[in-house]
Amino acid sequence: MSIGLKGVLLALLICFFVTSASAENLVYDASELDALTDKVFQRYKTVGGAVVVMRGDNLVYERYYGLSKKGERVPVDENTYFRLASITKWVTGMGVMNLVENGLLRLDENVGDVVDFPIFNPKYKNESITLRMIMTHTSSITDEGGFKNQNNTLSDIFSAAKRKSSFLPKAPGAGFEYSNFAAGIVGSMMEEVTGQSVNTFMKEVLFDPLEIDAAYSPTLLLRPEDIVNQHEADGVLARNYQRVLKEEYDDTANPNLHYRLTAGCLWMTPRDLGKLMAVMTGGGEYNGFRVLSEESVQMIHEEQVGKNGITANTPYALFCEQFTTLADDKIIYGHQGQSLSMVTEVFYDLETGFAMALLTNGCSKAIDRRICKIGRSMFDLMYPVFSN
Repeated sequence: MSIGLKGVLLALLICFFVTSASAENLVYDASELDALTDKVFQRYKTVGGAVVVMRGDNLVYERYYGLSKKGERVPVDENTYFRLASITKWVTGMGVMNLVENGLLRLDENVGDVVDFPIFNPKYKNESITLRMIMTHTSSITDEGGFKNQNNTLSDIFSAAKRKSSFLPKAPGAGFEYSNFAAGIVGSMMEEVTGQSVNTFMKEVLFDPLEIDAAYSPTLLLRPEDIVNQHEADGVLARNYQRVLKEEYDDTANPNLHYRLTAGCLWMTPRDLGKLMAVMTGGGEYNGFRVLSEESVQMIHEEQVGKNGITANTPYALFCEQFTTLADDKIIYGHQGQSLSMVTEVFYDLETGFAMALLTNGCSKAIDRRICKIGRSMFDLMYPVFSN
């Protein structure tokens, strides 16, 4: 957002918003905020989008904008499912930490020992690649090489013939490079140790207890016909929902094939994503149900540089990004996602309990200091209203 527009928005907020320390007593002019929210969506040429704001366990604001299915003129509403893209990693991280709490996974165990075949950087054969490194994007595994061919199995990619092209020329832990492939391997690890599909496991430990309708394949949702079409930045249709629902998915444990799911395949409604933000701001608990221990939530957010072989300067804790340019003198936590021209954002403040999720099915992907401008603009609008 330009400084001029940001200043105008903040001035307007000062004119008509009154906030209090209690989310239940928070007062604001909904119609004015709706109009400003729509202006942000319009500024970034959004086809369809949603924003929800939580204050602790409470949903304090939501706005639905534009079209879920542009050609059919279907509007976005509270029942619309969006693909979360890389926010999938952040959500999956909660399931990972459940497994760590129960001793089925260990943050510093060699990944190859879990999936039961060798995974190592050929330039550094004797150095372990760990789950902690994957979750901080310092594993040295890249998205190049065999990952680009969806017909490859995980063992194919790490075979002697293809292994070299899948790694940075840096030791594990020594270099930061965002890796969808590495994050997808976490799904293989989860299926290996649970004997369940990632989808089934996450439903049992996270989604069902919180009454969340989510799935790593949209065919498994309660209302699959309510998923969005996916668009390019100019609004042109890129992936029709009917085509997406025809894509095959095997909901069984298959670690050698399921190395993409946890990178970005999760679908969910905005309100349900709000519940998961509340888990984080609530120290692992939502509405009386404990998802994770307070210790696990602390681990998710704490600095990982210097821990167990991680020397790279990474902005990520455990599948959770630390944003230092959103609020003055404060770290805001969360995750971002992009797929085609869909932008998804989760931002939350552990001190105040403020949390915001932004989901779109196509908009401008312009970036400002590592954050999509539409997400930064929406945060600039919502945070002064709901964080006090």
